[in-house]
Amino acid sequence: MAAGAQRIAQDTAADKRFHMRLGIGTNGTTRAQIRANANVNAIGQFYGTVQELRAVLGPR
Repeated sequence: MAAGAQRIAQDTAADKRFHMRLGIGTNGTTRAQIRANANVNAIGQFYGTVQELRAVLGPR
């Protein structure tokens, strides 16, 4: 997911209709626990048509 999110961020940097916020979370006290419980989440908004959004999110 991280590589895809980076691509989307780069491709939409000048497009003011697309906003995305990424978060990274972990849980645990040991390195193994933190790695096992790491997660990435994304939330965003797009001000355009469904077809335009599919073009942004689609495979490249």
